[in-house]
Amino acid sequence: MSEIILEAGEFGHPRFVASFNINSARIRELAARGDIGALICGAARAVVRTSLSVGLRRDLTLHHPVHAARCPFSLRIASAEDLSKVLSLSQPGLSLADQQAISLRMNHATQDLGRAFVAIQADGHPCFIQWVLSKADNSRIASFFDGRFPPLNDGEALFENAFTPPAFRGLGIMPAAMSGIAESLGREGFRAGLTFVASDNTPSLNGCRRAGFHPYLLRRDISLLRGLFRRRQFLAADPTIDGGGIQWSQ
Repeated sequence: MSEIILEAGEFGHPRFVASFNINSARIRELAARGDIGALICGAARAVVRTSLSVGLRRDLTLHHPVHAARCPFSLRIASAEDLSKVLSLSQPGLSLADQQAISLRMNHATQDLGRAFVAIQADGHPCFIQWVLSKADNSRIASFFDGRFPPLNDGEALFENAFTPPAFRGLGIMPAAMSGIAESLGREGFRAGLTFVASDNTPSLNGCRRAGFHPYLLRRDISLLRGLFRRRQFLAADPTIDGGGIQWSQ
């Protein structure tokens, strides 16, 4: 294995150093397949691609007003039947991105990793799902999510893999459900709720804000040569500004 060191100044940070481990075996594989020409061409026009996610935090020891959804619901731990409904690939209005999101969550559901909360309508149909994980899940979080999250400390809960079916979007269910889950966790003794959202996902960022979450961390993923070299960093965030530079009220 070899290493490349790159320096840059992005997202308001004057400098960061990123080390990229070069996968020599991968390069040999490309060469054996005759793809070395493409690799060389790619190297000639190599660019560093970055993506930014915002880590958000809510103090679970403090009460936060719950924003009522326009679709009444109750919360419970998901049953197998709930999972089959909310993660059904046959429900109407699914985009390709929705299908991919459902597949990822179906995989999560097979791992027995954390607790899945569902929001249930009066007719018994689930309209939202989100997993909650704790410090006891740290080793499995690291392996299943490929290091996307920092280790959880005592009293911290990670909110992850939320999904609202298309038929229930735009009704304020996500922030209301997240807030309700947060209140429940606070009663259990958890002190902080954490979640991560892509910096360009404005609807989810706004939903988290309405649920009482505020930025505390940035996760930067760096990819060189179409993912041949990769690097992930966690950086302190301005607690009043999200990844898109939007000022948040306190």
